[in-house]
This record gives sequence, structure tokens and C-alpha cells, in this order.
Amino acid sequence: MLSRKQRADGRYATTILVFNPITGKSERRYICANNTRELNKRVLEAKVSGCFTDKTLFKDYSKQWYERNMITKSANTKRMYATTLNHCEPLNDLQMKKINMSHINAIMNELKNHPNQSQKVHMTLNSIFKEAHRLNIVKVNPCDFIPKPSVVKNEKRVLTSNEIKILNSIILTLREKLFITLAWHYGLRKGEILALKKSDFNFNAMMISINKSIEFTQNQGKEKGTKSKSSMRKLPMQNGDVDYLKKTLAKCPMENLFTNVDDRKPISAQSYKRMWEQIKGKMKKDIDERFNLFGIDKNIDIQFRIGSKGNYFHLDKCIQEWKEGYPNLIAVFVDTYGKLRDSSNEKANYQDDYKQTSEIRELAVENNIAIILLHHLVKDCRKNSPFEAFYGTNGIPAAADNMMVLYRENIMSDTAELMITGKSIPMRSITIKQNERLLWEAYDEEQDESLDVNIAKVINYISKEKKFNDTANELCSRIGLVIYPNQLSTLLSKNVEILRKNNIVFSKGRGKKRWLELTLVDDSGADAPME
Repeated sequence: MLSRKQRADGRYATTILVFNPITGKSERRYICANNTRELNKRVLEAKVSGCFTDKTLFKDYSKQWYERNMITKSANTKRMYATTLNHCEPLNDLQMKKINMSHINAIMNELKNHPNQSQKVHMTLNSIFKEAHRLNIVKVNPCDFIPKPSVVKNEKRVLTSNEIKILNSIILTLREKLFITLAWHYGLRKGEILALKKSDFNFNAMMISINKSIEFTQNQGKEKGTKSKSSMRKLPMQNGDVDYLKKTLAKCPMENLFTNVDDRKPISAQSYKRMWEQIKGKMKKDIDERFNLFGIDKNIDIQFRIGSKGNYFHLDKCIQEWKEGYPNLIAVFVDTYGKLRDSSNEKANYQDDYKQTSEIRELAVENNIAIILLHHLVKDCRKNSPFEAFYGTNGIPAAADNMMVLYRENIMSDTAELMITGKSIPMRSITIKQNERLLWEAYDEEQDESLDVNIAKVINYISKEKKFNDTANELCSRIGLVIYPNQLSTLLSKNVEILRKNNIVFSKGRGKKRWLELTLVDDSGADAPME
């Protein structure tokens, strides 16, 4: 233990022996400081400085620096610094005083494609030379003249709706499901989950205590404190999880919730890795089955990028990144457009919607690609005016080149109407149907091409309802025809013969309302009985 005394001025002082490698003798050195903590630090620095000369090599100094500073660090931190020092091997045989900016820049240039590792190298070397400068081993710190590499942290994405469905559908073991539940519902770190015990769950107070973590050293799980004091917390249990947690904890044979399967000891790194790979394997198997169901090649060249609301200005950067890796990029799907729109103005107007949509259109033209924006419709979408149902103002459809609306009257039905219009596309409606692979296909495409799709819809409707006696506007609304009422009346008049061949008698009245009468008759010409 260090022997020290307090002087009359309140400062602390001590005397130590320091080995001088130049003279080969020990020298007595007097050290003082304002407090004991600073005194201990100066004593350590004095002993360290006495072990080195101006000819000290980087490998010798960095080794002792690592041993001194890693005593209280976690295993993960030790591994990080050890890996970082491995990148600094080109400096090992150089004297500390002869290392300059060019040497360090050479190492960092080798890591230019790995900005995170480059930043760690700068941070580590800066700490080493900062200490060496304080101990007069080097005259200057070369890292002071090298800017610290900037690192843009990737946003942690949330689970997609498909991933959530898959997680809810796959069969997990007891501990696999418990791990996913605690991570997903409570946002716990891996180490915090693996360190949980039964006693951490207080069902009377409906709380989960987080006060420890697990770190892996040589494959063995070792309990330690949380990452910081703020990480020590109590989380309220979600009401929907209480019964599940009670039943699951009752089935766990040990106090520790996560143990090795064979020896019931705290979970090892290998055991955790095996569990996690099994979870991912089950999800991948489910995804593969879905690809097979849809008849889609899972090796198809599709890239995904997850963004958050308000990230429109990142869309152009994403496209540039994709085009660098995939020069033949042809289409980008945005799901949904609402996540890219500017939400700062709650009352969006026509000009704002038109401007934002036009910017995306210009982005597509500049990159010679198609950008398909999936957008929401208002709840009261009408069959006869589907393109007026876009959520927002008319500025959105005004700026778009083409529009498609998928309208399904009954959510349980496997048929729907795909309504299409655009600047260079005439308005039309295509009846589509989901096949056994859940893909939409054009319905009855093998019918006579001369038969207008609107006439086909009228025939199908009258064959089912037997009779119609109302206005053309009402018939358009009931069937969902994307044409004007007067166009329908003219179309029916031109196709009277086709209607007759399908046992439908057509007539229309005169006057302001222009009534239409369509009646299904049997082969004898009599009206079909109404059901």
C-alpha cells in the first residue's frame, strides 16, 4: 500500500523509488498532489515513465499500456482494444518518438472502407500517444493533427409486419420464445436477458428488475453489472404477458432462466449462438416456404431498405447506392408513400403534395427507373371515382404519371378490380383474381377480345341479380364501372345483340333520369323467376 502524508498546505505527498534504465540504478522521487486519487495517478505515471527511454518501441509501450488500462474493463472492451492494436502492427518495430502522422495515416487509409474500425484505431492511438506525451516519452501527439474519422450509425430498424407474422407463426422452444418475448416487448439487451432469474420477476408489483448482465469470456457466461447505472431499472410487465410469463417461469427448473441444456450451468457463448441460429433458421425456413408458395425464385435480385417517417431526402442516396452495386436497377417500390411525405405541416395543401410528388417523379426520370409509390385510400372510396380517393389532396395524382387502384368490395373475395389511368394510358378496369400462389392474375383473359370488359361486368351482374331498373349512374356505382353514365348507356345500346345472346333484354327510357331496364329471361323469352 502506498505510504503518504498530508502536508501543512493540505496537499498529499509521498516518496517512491523509480528505476532509471539509462543509469541502471533506482532513484528516489518526491511526488505531491491535491488529493489521494491524483497522487496515486502520478505515482503510477512516474513508475511507468521510469521503465521507458527515448528508444522505446511501440510494441513494448502499447503492450504495457494495454495491461495497465484494461484491468477493470469488460471482456468485450478488452477484445475490442486487442483487435484494434492488431491493426497497428506496422508500428510495432518503430521507436515511439519516430512515429509521425504519415505512419498513422497509412494505417487509417488501409481501413478507409471500414470507418468504424478506423475510428477505433484513431481513438486507441490517441490515448497511447497522449499518455506518452504526458510522460515525456514523445514530444508531440501525432494524432492531434489527424481528424477523427466520422461514423454515421445505421438506424436500428423495427420488425416488419411480415417478420412479426413469421415470429408469431413459427414453433419455438420454451427458452427461444421467452428470449424473443423479452427482447421484442421490452427492448432488453442480449446480456440483460441472459442474466435474468426468476427472482427478477415481481408479479405482485408487476415489475421486471434489470440489474445485471452476462458477458462471455472463453465461451463461459460470466455475470457482471449493467452497462451503466442508468441501465439499472425496473420495467412494468405488459398485461398481455403476465399469464405467459407466470406459466413459463413455472416450467423453468432452475433459478437462472437461460442455462446450458446439458449441464444447467449459466448459458455459454456456444449455447446462445446455437439457440439464436435455430431461431433464424426457423424464420428462414418459413420464408423459403412462402417463396415456394408464391412461385418466386428466392435468389431473385431484390434489395430491401428500411426507413423511418420523414426520411424522404435519403431516398435519392439509397437509389445511388443501389445503382452503384446494381447498374441495371429498373424499379423502386416505396411502401408506403405516407412515410416519405413531409409531416411537419399537418394541413397539407395542393401545392405541397404536388411539389413532393413531382420531386420523386424527377428522381425517377434522372435515374431512368420507375418509382412505384404505394399509397393509402380514404375509407369511403367509391367504385365510380376511385382516383379521387387518394389520401391527401389532388396534388398527388396530378403529379403522378400513372395510377392504379386495387378495389376489392369483399375482403374475403379472391377477385378484385384493378383500375388504371394515366397521362399516356386510357382509363380502364381489369378484373383480376388470386391464384393458388396468392398472385393476382387477369381474370377471363381468354374471353372474346371484342367483348368490352364493362359489358362483361353488366352481364355477370344481371345474371346474378336477374333484373335492374334504375339510372345508368346507379348501375355504374353498383358494379364499379370506371366510365361515365352516358357512356354506359351508349355502350349498352351498341351491344344489344351481345346482351340478347346472353338472355338479357335491354331497354331504356327517356327523360331527365334516363332509366335503364335490364332483365334476364329464360330460353322461351319469359322473365326469369326472381329468387
